[in-house]
Amino acid sequence: MHITKPKTGVGEHHRRTRNDNRKRLKLLSYNIQVGISTARRFDYIAHSWKHFIPHSGRHENLMSIARLIRDFDIVGLQELDGGSFRTNYINQTEFLAKAGGFRCWHDKINRNIGKLAKHSMGVLSKLESSSVSRHCLPGRIAGRGA
Repeated sequence: MHITKPKTGVGEHHRRTRNDNRKRLKLLSYNIQVGISTARRFDYIAHSWKHFIPHSGRHENLMSIARLIRDFDIVGLQELDGGSFRTNYINQTEFLAKAGGFRCWHDKINRNIGKLAKHSMGVLSKLESSSVSRHCLPGRIAGRGA
């Protein structure tokens, strides 16, 4: 296979320059599984205890997530904890906002199981928002939302 470089004419240069000057909004949706890493299907069973009990690898996983999301402008997060026993009372939305360099964040607890677990979802933004709203989704157990 032979690849040739396209000829750059005035129109091509103008199009490339114009596109390079546009601002782009970088969005990400991320299910963090309460900071639990899973590599194989079996991990969901073998590591299920981590959904209830604090573990030492959670902080390292959150730091890895913070490095990954750092380059985005707005990040929607699912399956977080709002600060309960299982996460050593750390609000994961707030933690990721600070560690990832986001100046604005919002956390919404969907299911509050007291000190044991505070299931939540969150949004992080480098841009200031005028409002944040939650929309309920149907389900057998109350608390699902977007």
